[in-house]
Amino acid sequence: MPSPSADPTDPFDDLLTLEDTLYTAAYDLGVSDGAHAGRIEGRIFGLEKGFEKFAELGQLHGRSVIWGSRLPGLVSPSDQVKKEGTSDLSYYTSA
Repeated sequence: MPSPSADPTDPFDDLLTLEDTLYTAAYDLGVSDGAHAGRIEGRIFGLEKGFEKFAELGQLHGRSVIWGSRLPGLVSPSDQVKKEGTSDLSYYTSA
């Protein structure tokens, strides 16, 4: 006796596999839509976190500049060269 699925003219063959067919099609569609939405959401999340880190680093940089300017006697080598250069000129201009 031949199996029922072997008959090519069986009108109920598509109905018997309808649930599995729809599930597979919906799953594939969900995976592709999820991947697309995940990329968009991931990029937005990355931009938000990147900006937060940028703002925090800007605050830390600003604080370090202020702290550095408040420290007495802390002179960078380039500032010291400028001061030494202007002190030599003051000798010639005061006379």
